[in-house]
Amino acid sequence: MIISHSKKFIFVHNYKVAGTSITDSLLKYSNPSFLGSSFADKIAIMLGRYPRIYANQFEGHVKAPELKRKLPKIIFDSYYKFGFVRNPWDWQVSLYTYMLKDETHHQHQLLNQ
Repeated sequence: MIISHSKKFIFVHNYKVAGTSITDSLLKYSNPSFLGSSFADKIAIMLGRYPRIYANQFEGHVKAPELKRKLPKIIFDSYYKFGFVRNPWDWQVSLYTYMLKDETHHQHQLLNQ
């Protein structure tokens, strides 16, 4: 997940839909933590212009309904929220090949059997 207070958006990173590439391209706008925020954003946060809400307060693949429950209503309603989904068949094929390649994946052994 990426949250940007300066650009007022939230990117919801769904599993296996090029989220890492999207995250990499949006990182310059991110407020991952107070320390990870830009100098200008730190000043805005200290002055109260931006809320003290950071991406590191949520798991990487947080779902939109959970964000809605955990974020203040004013933030959730006013920020642009987006994410991407994938054709279910393509998603399954991608996940299968990923699990076969990644020996540390918790289902790798199961698939090799």
